Amino acid sequence: MIGASLLRKRYCCSCPLSSSLTLTLLFQRHHQFSAISNQHSFAVSYLEKCGLSPKSALSAAKYARFSTPERSPDSVLSFFTDQGFSISQLSKILTGAPSLISCKDARKLYMPKIQFFKSKGFIQTELIKTITLNPIILQRSLHGFIIPHFDYLKGLLGSDDKVVHVIKRCPALFTKNSQSRLEPNFSILQKHGVSQSGIMYMLSQQPRCLDRRPDKFEILVEEIMKFGINPLRQTFVVAMIVKSSMSKLTWQRKLDVYKKWGLSEEEMSLAFVKLPWCMAVSEEKLSKAMDIYVNKLRLESSVISKCPTMIGYSLKERIIPRSLVIQVLLLKGLIDKSIVKGSAFICSEKLFLEKFVNNYGNEVPDLLKLYDQHFK
Repeated sequence: MIGASLLRKRYCCSCPLSSSLTLTLLFQRHHQFSAISNQHSFAVSYLEKCGLSPKSALSAAKYARFSTPERSPDSVLSFFTDQGFSISQLSKILTGAPSLISCKDARKLYMPKIQFFKSKGFIQTELIKTITLNPIILQRSLHGFIIPHFDYLKGLLGSDDKVVHVIKRCPALFTKNSQSRLEPNFSILQKHGVSQSGIMYMLSQQPRCLDRRPDKFEILVEEIMKFGINPLRQTFVVAMIVKSSMSKLTWQRKLDVYKKWGLSEEEMSLAFVKLPWCMAVSEEKLSKAMDIYVNKLRLESSVISKCPTMIGYSLKERIIPRSLVIQVLLLKGLIDKSIVKGSAFICSEKLFLEKFVNNYGNEVPDLLKLYDQHFK
């Protein structure tokens, strides 16, 4: 080790040209490092002024190719603000796709894409929201990606309006190769007997359900098959949409809420088969609705498994006002609990007023007033 050190020392001393070259290279590297560091610092500072958090700005600066105030992307920001994007929306865009800010001519590159989407039926506010949710759309080639993918979806759905609807519901689907993403999952559904109309219903109503890897999609189909729902029925597709919209943890939490109110897992499976949307209701609403039915009206919880539509109604516009009327009538002994069941909540507004409100106007003069006050 000592010999090697002496040898390097002697070599450097005896070769002044080599030593000078080494110092020059070291200086150049230091200068380059300082320049890169300064460029990165400017980018971070600029992005923070655009509304990004320090952490997001630090991450985004790696992909934002601008270095100095002389090359700042003010023109890009001006383009977006001219199109109606707010500062908070710009912040989300730059967090999701920071390289968009590096464009030399935003109007030339992005405007044709925006005009294309508008020509297909997007209104300004909808398009701004869609781009904000998935700004990668603007990174895609207009003629090489956007137009061909739009045409592919139009071939499936039949109209520009329906394609626009799908893009708004799932912007991410339009930033991938939608054909290679969708076709394998279409085949899986067809293999299990789902009709073409059912597949198109799923695509139009919840494209996110189809936007997943085929192996995971197959698992989802098999989970719904276990409920015994006929794949030829639209209920099968709806069940897939509902099940795919939540995590396993959320699904279990909702089951636990129903169980808390006395429903067994078998009864919940029966309710889900009848009306899959009963599992799409929030846990908070589930608890409030079940409290009214079970505690206030003293109904058996099994009524819900037989008539799950009772859970889907609006608390404010149907469940609460109707339950107040029913409670008064039960308290006064004017009706029997056995005739309430789900009929009082399922029937139309006109029929409810005739049967449960106007019919007892003499016995309870303020019944209509009690009912109406919850709609104000």
